[in-house]
Formats: sequence, structure tokens, C-alpha cells
Amino acid sequence: MKMIITRRLKDYDKWKHSKWSQGVVGQVQDIKQVLLDAVRYSSHGWDIATPGLVQLGFFLMESTPGKSSTSDGGVAQQVSGLGSEVLQMVFKFHCIAQQEVLSQLLNRIITGCNSPSVDSYFRLLHSIISSEPQVVLDSLHQVREAVSYLSLLPPAAATSLLWTLQPLVKISPSFRDSLLLVLRKSLFSRQPEARRSGLIGYLQLLRSEGVATSVQSNWQLCSSQAPMTSSSANEALCYEILGVLRRCLSQQDTVRVALYEGLSDIYQTSPQLEEPILTLLLSQFNHFYQHDKATSLPVQLANCVTVSHGEATRVEPLDHLIRSVQLCVTCSLHRSSSSDKVVESCVATAQARLDDVLVRMIRCELDDFEIDTAADYSITGSVGMKNVMRCFIVAGMYETLLEYAFVAGEKSMESCQNVLKIFRGYQLVVNILKEKGVIPAGLAGSKKGVSTKSQKGPHSMLSLKGLATMLQALISDELPAHQPGLGLLRESNALRSYLVSTALQAVHQFSDQTGDDHHQLATDAMTTLGRCFYKLMGGRVLAPQSGQNKKDKGKPLLVMSVEGLHRLMLIMCSRGVDQLCHFLSALDEVTRDSSQQQIIHHFIRHFQHYVNSAVAGEASVLGNKETQLLVNLIASLSAQLDPSQLLDQVHGWVKTICVEWNLENDVNLTKALLSLMFTTSSQLSPDLTLLRHLSEDVQYQLGDIEEDIQVAESKHFSVVTPRTSEGCVLSLIYQQTEQALEIVDWLIDHLKAEHSVHSLTAAAAGVWPILTNQMSPLSIHRSDD
Repeated sequence: MKMIITRRLKDYDKWKHSKWSQGVVGQVQDIKQVLLDAVRYSSHGWDIATPGLVQLGFFLMESTPGKSSTSDGGVAQQVSGLGSEVLQMVFKFHCIAQQEVLSQLLNRIITGCNSPSVDSYFRLLHSIISSEPQVVLDSLHQVREAVSYLSLLPPAAATSLLWTLQPLVKISPSFRDSLLLVLRKSLFSRQPEARRSGLIGYLQLLRSEGVATSVQSNWQLCSSQAPMTSSSANEALCYEILGVLRRCLSQQDTVRVALYEGLSDIYQTSPQLEEPILTLLLSQFNHFYQHDKATSLPVQLANCVTVSHGEATRVEPLDHLIRSVQLCVTCSLHRSSSSDKVVESCVATAQARLDDVLVRMIRCELDDFEIDTAADYSITGSVGMKNVMRCFIVAGMYETLLEYAFVAGEKSMESCQNVLKIFRGYQLVVNILKEKGVIPAGLAGSKKGVSTKSQKGPHSMLSLKGLATMLQALISDELPAHQPGLGLLRESNALRSYLVSTALQAVHQFSDQTGDDHHQLATDAMTTLGRCFYKLMGGRVLAPQSGQNKKDKGKPLLVMSVEGLHRLMLIMCSRGVDQLCHFLSALDEVTRDSSQQQIIHHFIRHFQHYVNSAVAGEASVLGNKETQLLVNLIASLSAQLDPSQLLDQVHGWVKTICVEWNLENDVNLTKALLSLMFTTSSQLSPDLTLLRHLSEDVQYQLGDIEEDIQVAESKHFSVVTPRTSEGCVLSLIYQQTEQALEIVDWLIDHLKAEHSVHSLTAAAAGVWPILTNQMSPLSIHRSDD
């Protein structure tokens, strides 16, 4: 059955994207709707079919393609989605199957947490819990059993499971108590991964809307001292969780990194927890803060990295701690003033600490950090590893203070000067790591080269929101009061390149998974970065400084902007046309009042302009790789267009390029253009004229297989040359011919099946009167009896 459904979905996909097959077969029945109708009708006395529907649903969900899968990924995703819909409907309409669906779903999550289908299972479980919470509560013992395996799951799977179960935590106090017990056991497990899973669970509970109620300044009180009313019970739970999290400060550095990041996220979304969170972070920071102002070094860096038994160990991730403190402070500075004097005092203390660290870090030299260019930085030895760790911590502190100086300084001249001074210190540390080969040269704001997903390096300490704010200010801020300071920053090409390359890394690391409000905040920041990339492509900040080469200064920014925008649009295309158009509308206000098709076509025309310039060689700063990315981006956007004049314009444009321009030096770009031409042609034209003309051109360029045969001259497409013919055009012809033959075979089978059905129907129509006449006397005879 799974094979039949998959084949029918593939056939429907072929019919949908082939104008010729649509002309031969007017309409093809959608197997998806047929199956869903069968599930819906099965609620009326078809209980015998329910177990089979459950198994079929799970079999279909196993078709989820992996991240590296490239063949039939779209159809496989449809099959998996259909399986999820089947199980949702079975759970809704068949009470007898609810426990079986829930049991199998939880078992597959626990045993297959590393399978490609696990994300689909999480989404299905979340949908079931959200729509039928009471039914799940009736089977709460199964959920408790699954949660008991939490410490054995990878942190990513544990995070998804805990987020999925959040609705149950809010409505079931008994389940919340059971979860707290499991989390406590995980948090103090011997396995570091289990500890991280327990910590993530506590942070999610603290972030939960039902838990994060008002907390007074005396949060150090134990939970038994609070009256157990409805609101005070939640307050007491906050006390308990914060007390447990304080104990995490003595655990491994990886656990503390997750703690610092989680607390700063909660601080930004839960104003009621400002004082306890900031107090906890400041108490930890005071252990490493150098209170003696006469000392140039603001922190006790020697206590952060130690060497024991011949192995270097990071004792305290100080850069992450300072980052968390500065995110809390800058968040409070942009909120309306708090009426709580204790909160104001706590924020003022933290801000004073950061201001002092900022000033002293500007004055510090590398020698103050015991960083020497002649030292050992080999990661195979304990001494070299210790030096590398110290450099990473210092570089992270510089990045964190760079963001703090810009955001807290509100773009003043003094704050922008501090940004440049901090950035110079950051460059000195990073250059040492580059020279020693610790990190790739293309990372961390390198002046040449663009980071790619394959390159590995340290994650930037800049927050997504801070990075988006800085980049947007450099590109779009035109307020007169901000221009003196921003003008200084815009003159620094190294800073601009660093910010854009860091934004590109953030885009590549952006995970497009179902998440909570924090995920939505990250999506909003990515939209801002997409707007920055789009404006960079428009040349808003690409004007070279006087006396500088335009190509050298413009190419890195434009190239990185193309890569970043390409990645973001692919993510949005995978979310559907509504999310895509919402994203595109945020990039350009001109499209706000347009229809979805017009919005998509507006951006296609914009990217066509860059491809035209690159192909024509009109002083374009785009290379072959970036031009190919733009063509692929146009292809992705064109797939969202309905067959109409807009799609016809895309087809006419790409056909004109293939006819008029010779791209001998770029086989990949030729392949991308021809693929786009074939794709749009199949949706608009019912014939195969393009395939025949292209085949004639290849035959003319390469000659016939029979050497004695003289081939007639054929030059329909200028992109077809001896090099491109061998490199890509011939393989494309084979591929398109095979697809055309597959469609022909499918149409023949389909027409045969239709003819057989019509023949059987006609035969039944002829036999039915005969049977009726023969049965009538028998019926009369029985009635007489």
C-alpha cells in the first residue's frame, strides 16, 4: 500500500508539472484526498480497518527524507505528511486506537531519536496534545514512562520532547511533579549529556507562561515558606527551580554555557524574573571580576583555564557569562523603567561592572592576557591547548563588549569609537589564531573569502538580535544625530566585512525547526538580516571609499549577501508560499499591497537584473558561483508561481539568455539556466520543441555517432558549445528525455486503466438488466411463499 501511495503521488506530481500530460489527461484523482476520505468514513462502523490505518500511517511517516537526501525529497515529504494526517484523523475519530497511536508514537521517539522521521513524530505528538489534551491525560502513564528515558536521549531530542509536552505541564500538576523528579535525576547524573537534558527541562519550565509569574525580590526563600495558593505555588516552583539552577554553577563548563544562554533568553521574555536571574549571574561574575581598579586586567583570566594531569580544561566559560550579563542589561535598558527599586539597583550594578570591564579591556594589551604570538598554540599539547582556550575566551569577551558598546551607547560618537577600539583588540587575537592555523582564514571577519557551511570555527558571541541591530544601523540608519558615530564605523571596511560574514555564519547555523517563542525571535532576527542582505545587493553601502578599488571592496559584501539571501529564501520556500511572501514583503515595502504572485515575481525581476549584468559582463562584481546561486534562487521562486504571464516572462527571459549568450567558461551556470528553461517550459508548453532543438545543437557541436554522416548546421542556443555539450548539456538531454518517456509510459498505463474501467462499467451495465429480469420471478416466488 505504501508503494502504491508513493507511486500515485509521484504520478500526480508529474501530471501537475507537465502541460502536455494535462492536455491528454484532463484530471487525475488525488490519492491524498482519497485516503483521507477513507479514514473519515471509517469512523462509521469500519473499526476492523482501524489497526491497518494506524500501521499504514506510521509506515508512511517513515518516508521522511534525511537532510542529505536529494532524490524525490519533495514526494517523500508529502508521503510523510500524509502519514501524519492519517494518524491525526485516526486519533480523532477512533477512540479504540488512541492508546495504540500514542504508544507507538512515544516508542518511536524514544527508540528512533536519531532517525530522520523523529522531527515529524514530535510535530505529530505536539499536534495531538494540543488538540486532544484530555485524551492524552487519560494515558498519562505512557507519557511518564517515555519521560523516564529523558536522560538517555541526546540533548536535541530531549529539548524537542520537553517542548512537545509543555501543554501537559500547564494542565496537570501531577505530571509536572513527575517531570521535576526526572529532571532532578538527569541534572545530577554522571553523564554530561544527561545533565544538559535536565538543565534544558528546568529552563523550559521556568520559561513556561504558567510558571513565570511574579517573583518578589526575596527569591532566596525556600518553597516551603510560601503559602500554597495558585499563584504562590507557581512562585514557589520558581524559587525551587532557581535554587536548583544555582547548583548547576558547580558543574561542567558545557552545562554552564547552556545555563547562561538559557537564563538570558528567559530574562528577555519574562520581565518578572529580572531580579533573581541577574542576581544569580552577577554573583557568579563577581568570583572572576577584578575589583582592584589599579589592575589593568578586568577579570581573573588565570582562574578560567587550568592544566591538570597533562590536560587543559576550561573551568569557567567567562565569555558566555559576560555575554549573558550584557544581554540582560541591554534588555533592561530598552524596557520601560521598572518601579521595583531592587531591580533598578541590580541593573545599575551590572551596568557599572560592564562599563568598567569595557574601559579596562580597551586599555589592555595582549601581554596583559598572557597572549604571545611566539607561544605554543598546538591543540595536541596541554600548553598549546591552554593558550588556545585563553584566546577563545578573550576573543569572545571582545565580541560581547563590542555588542554592548554599540547597543548601550545608542550610536553616540563615544560608543562608536569604543566599538572600533574593541574590534581592533578582537582582530589581534583572531589573527593570532589564524596564523597558527587554529581557525580557518575565511572566518571571523576575514577580508577575503566567504564562510561556508563546511568550514568549522568558533560560534560568534554576538547575539542574533544584536548582530541584526548593528548591521541594520550601518546600512539603513539615516538619523542626523547618529551619522557622526555611524560614519566612523562605515569607514571601517574590516568591521563591515566582519559583521556581514558573521551574519552569513548565523544564517547557515539557523535551524529551521518547530520551536517556541525563542525560535520566533530568531526568525524575526533572520528577517532583519535578510533585509540587510537585500539592501547590500542594492548597493546601498557598496560605494567604495575614495582612492580604493571598487571591485576589491564591493565583491566580498555582495557575494556574502547573495549567499545569505539565497539560504534564507530556501528556508522560507520550504515553509510554504504564505511564509515566503511574508518574508519577501518585509524585505521591500513596495510589495506590501501586491498579491502573492506579484510579490514573488517582483523579486524574480530584481534577481534577473543581476544575472543579466553578470552574463553581459557589465562591470559585475558577481562571480560565476554567485550568479549560479541567483539562477537557482530564481528557480526556487519560480516554482511558487502558477502557470501565467508571470511564469511566461521567466521562461522568455531564461530562453533569451540561452539563445543569445555564450557561457563557455561556466558549465555549472549553463546547466542551471537550461534546467530552469526546461522546468518552466514543461509547465507552459505541451510540446518538446526545446528538447529537439537542443539535441540538434549538441549533435552539430559533437558530431554524429556515425562519422560518415554530415550533420546539418544548427545554432538554436549560443550556450551550447563543445565544452558545455560534453560537460552538462548532453546529460540534461538524457535526463529530460528519460522524464518525457516516463510521462509517456505513465500516460499509456493511465489510459489503459481508464479503458479497462470503462469496459467493465459498460459490461456491468449490460449484464445488470439481464440479472434483474432473472431475479424477478424468484423474488415473486419467495414473496408468495
